Amino acid sequence: MKNRTVVTFLSISGYNRFRIIILILIVGFFCGTFVFVSTVHSAETGQFVVKAQMWRYASLCKFPDSTNRPSALRYEAGTSITVRGCSDLEKELGHPSAIRITLVNLGDSKVEVPIEGLNSVLLITKAGKNIPALALRHWQRNPIGSGYSAGHATEVSGKIVVIVEPQESCDLIFLFPSANPGDRIKIAGLEAVRISD
Repeated sequence: MKNRTVVTFLSISGYNRFRIIILILIVGFFCGTFVFVSTVHSAETGQFVVKAQMWRYASLCKFPDSTNRPSALRYEAGTSITVRGCSDLEKELGHPSAIRITLVNLGDSKVEVPIEGLNSVLLITKAGKNIPALALRHWQRNPIGSGYSAGHATEVSGKIVVIVEPQESCDLIFLFPSANPGDRIKIAGLEAVRISD
């Protein structure tokens, strides 16, 4: 019986992925080895890790930010974002739960994590209920002057791609109506992970 070689790619660009697949197929042909190739974004691969943790805060207007923000975001064509003022949002939502999601790239190639609207980020309760995110903590460059301002994006239409460089990590913070340690968070395309306290 022939051996099986399993090769896993983590967000390798299309052109480079094609070149590597061709090389593997050639090697597999001459070595008589069956090759199975798949693209995986999973906390279980050991190359890309997703963590989730409760994020404590006093109020939406005194919201602490992570210093480990994404180094690069790409907004696909047609993407629009609506950011709400903290006072109005607090009147509407009260004190929703905040969850910090940490993306850790232990590999040698950059990883792209698409966020396709708030419905692509789900809280999965212990009872099995799926609840979409209410908002994403969002930073934008000030239109006047320098620096950035932070707010909560309550509407995301289109796709935001979070780029995690090799050997780096970044945090994303989402709001949900109510979350507890032991619930799980799932970003579309990634494995669900349990929330720690």
